[in-house]
Amino acid sequence: MNLQLKAVLLIAMLAGYEANRIKAQVGKAKLINRMTDFSQKSMQDFAAETEFGERACDVDVIVEAAGDQKLDVRLQKAAIKAGVEVGRKTKNGCDVIYSLLCQDNLTTLQKEVAPCEEQTSDCEDCSADWVRRTVRHGVVYPSGFWKAEQDHFSFWKAWRSTHQHKGQSLFKFSDDFNSEYAEGALVDSRTVHFTPTGDTCADARAKIASKQATLEEALVGLENVEDKGSFKARIAMMKPFQKAKMGYDKMGCENTPIMEESFLNEMVGKLRATFVSVRQPDVNEETAQKRFHDTLAFIKGHSTDISLKDAIEASGIALGKDVTTEKEQEDVDGSEDVDAEHEDRLEDALTEQSTALVQLQEGQVAVGGSKWGFVEDAVNGVLWLPLMVVIICLFTFFWHVAIWLFMVAVIISAGILAWAMIVKILK
Repeated sequence: MNLQLKAVLLIAMLAGYEANRIKAQVGKAKLINRMTDFSQKSMQDFAAETEFGERACDVDVIVEAAGDQKLDVRLQKAAIKAGVEVGRKTKNGCDVIYSLLCQDNLTTLQKEVAPCEEQTSDCEDCSADWVRRTVRHGVVYPSGFWKAEQDHFSFWKAWRSTHQHKGQSLFKFSDDFNSEYAEGALVDSRTVHFTPTGDTCADARAKIASKQATLEEALVGLENVEDKGSFKARIAMMKPFQKAKMGYDKMGCENTPIMEESFLNEMVGKLRATFVSVRQPDVNEETAQKRFHDTLAFIKGHSTDISLKDAIEASGIALGKDVTTEKEQEDVDGSEDVDAEHEDRLEDALTEQSTALVQLQEGQVAVGGSKWGFVEDAVNGVLWLPLMVVIICLFTFFWHVAIWLFMVAVIISAGILAWAMIVKILK
């Protein structure tokens, strides 16, 4: 190989090496810039809380039992401002109290040794020898004195934890905290985490309140709901309110009323009046009144652990029908929304005024010309859309479940579609 060719190859190698080196440096610079931007943004987010980025007293705190039992309990900001003893654990023979409180407008986890009269003889901090050793500069600290340790929350300390170490007891939740905020479900735990969150129950309740006006508007003139368009418009007005309620329920807020009793009673009164006025032609007023009362009582009596089976039974009571349910319907989870397309298909199934020839044989749907296997209601061949809207409204007021499950329940109870066809629509 001649000297000139060697020189060209050497130059090419050096150029390639230099190009790779520059590329690597550029990559590192981009990574550092991204990390810096993220850090600055995070610091700005937290700094917005207080001057030093520490969490102010406008947050809820999630108390998580993380030992053998996994359970989250939400403590709302109003309770924290008043101060709450969460529990205790033993260190060096002494009971140490863990409390959440607001101090100097900062959310604070305080740990302090309980008074000596509440301690056993094993508590080192209450021994006579310890008391003698606390004499400093002519000041005698009282028996059991121990400066409370106060931890705040910030960007660098997004949560606080306590773990069981050697010589320490399990964390025992206070009876008052356990009964008021966890319905007695908490057990002694090896590890407990304390995590503040800006998504507060108070804000969620305010969001629900802001949706009440729209919901009230949806209830005006229900008896005039006669077609698919007006039906969908009313359901659309209910959805923001129902989604806000579901969000509130998922947050684990304690069972505080999310609607004023007067507002709720007024809305139920309007629904009752509409229910009676749009009753089927063969149903008298007294029977309609009783059906509404029985439906409302059933819904109120099944406000927890709601299944599709419950919703179907409630709809059947309202429509005056004996509805048989299938076992798999008990396990249907209505806590999540379906996508818009599937929800739209359910609304179409509920509102379609089909003239297709459909026969029900042994509980199976035989489809004539209808797109969804739709069958008209057994009485007078009419679907009472206002009546169905009233039923869905009742569910919306008292149950924290997605509206699509309510529509499925009404569809099945009205005899419009069999369960097998509903499953096809949802897939």
